[in-house]
Amino acid sequence: MSEDSWTGSSSLPVERVTVNLTSKFLETFRHLRHRLMSAPAADHLTQSGNYRQVAFFGSLIENALDFITVLDSNGTISYESPSVMISMGYKSEDLVGKNIFEFIHPDDAARVGRIFQEGVKTPGYVSNFECKFRTKSGAFRTLEVIGRNLLTDPNVRGIVVNSRDITDKKKVDEELRQSEMRLRSLLGFTDEVIFEFDAIGTFINIWTMNEQLLTGPNRDVLGRRASDVLGEKLTAPFLEVFRRVLTTGHAESLEYELDVQAGHKWFQARISPIVSESGSAEHICFHARDITERHRNEDELRHALSLLTATLESTTDGILVVDPRGTIVSYNEKFLRMWRIPKEVAASHDDNRAL
Repeated sequence: MSEDSWTGSSSLPVERVTVNLTSKFLETFRHLRHRLMSAPAADHLTQSGNYRQVAFFGSLIENALDFITVLDSNGTISYESPSVMISMGYKSEDLVGKNIFEFIHPDDAARVGRIFQEGVKTPGYVSNFECKFRTKSGAFRTLEVIGRNLLTDPNVRGIVVNSRDITDKKKVDEELRQSEMRLRSLLGFTDEVIFEFDAIGTFINIWTMNEQLLTGPNRDVLGRRASDVLGEKLTAPFLEVFRRVLTTGHAESLEYELDVQAGHKWFQARISPIVSESGSAEHICFHARDITERHRNEDELRHALSLLTATLESTTDGILVVDPRGTIVSYNEKFLRMWRIPKEVAASHDDNRAL
C-alpha cells in the first residue's frame, strides 16, 4: 500500500483492535473512571461487569507500546493515551489541547497535512503512513501511523490514530541495507556465491551477481532445506561439515561439483561460523567460488603428464632430465636399469648421488 494512500478497507487486524479498543475505552473509561471514587457507583459497576471492562481496557492502553491519539477535525488533540510517555517522553496533559502538526517534522508536515485533509472528508476511511514526531527532548522519532476517521461515531467523535515508534527498526533496516550493498560490491565477480544456512541446512540468504550458479532461482530456494533442493545423499557431507564448524568454531574448505543452471560446475567453498552478539554460532557462511575452468585446466595438465609419462616409459632409450642446478627433474625406468641406479637415489632428485 502506498505511504500516502487511503482505503475504505478495515481488514487490518491492528486497525480493528485499535478502533475497537479506543471506542470502548472512550465510551467507558473516560466517562466512568471518575465515578469509581464513589462507593455506590463502584458497587454498581462491579455488579454490572463494567468495572472489570474499564480496568481491562485502561490497563491495556496505559501499558501498550503503541500510543493512541484522538484528534478533532482541525487536528487538535482531544485525547492521548498514557503510553505516549514510553517513547515520546510526554505526559498526556502535555499534548491534549495542542495541534498535532506542532509536533510533526517540517519535512513531513505538508504530506501528512494532505493525508489528514483527505481523510477528514470521508467517514470511516483508514490511512497508513510514516512520519517523524518531535519528542519531549526535541529529538525526532519515526512513527508508523494507522488512522481512522470516526468523527461521525457518537462514542468517539474524532480521528483515532494508533502510532508505533519504529525509529530503531528503521535504523536496523538501513544498516542491513548498507551491509547488503557492501556485500554486493564485494561480490563484483560473477563466479562467486555466498549462502547463509542455519544448522540444519536451510537456505536463509543468498547473495550472487550470477544466478546461473544456483540450482534454481532465488525465490525457489530461499527458506527450503538443502536436502529438499539437492537431495539427502548430496547434502549429507555438507551437513557434517556444518556440524563440525558450529561445534569447533573453525572454518573449513572443500571442493565439490554440482549441476546448476549454467551446467555442470566445480566449486571451492569456504565454510565458516556466523557468530551472534551473544557469542554463539548458529548459522553458517558458505562462500563458494566457481573453479570449473581451473579444474578443467588441472585435468588437462594431469592428462598431458600421463601421456608424457607413458611416452617416456615406452621408449627404448634411457632418459634423464636435469635442470641447471643439478636437480633431477625426470627419468624413466629404462635409464635406471641401464645405469643400475637404485630408485631411492633417483627419487632424491640429487644428480651427484645418481652419478
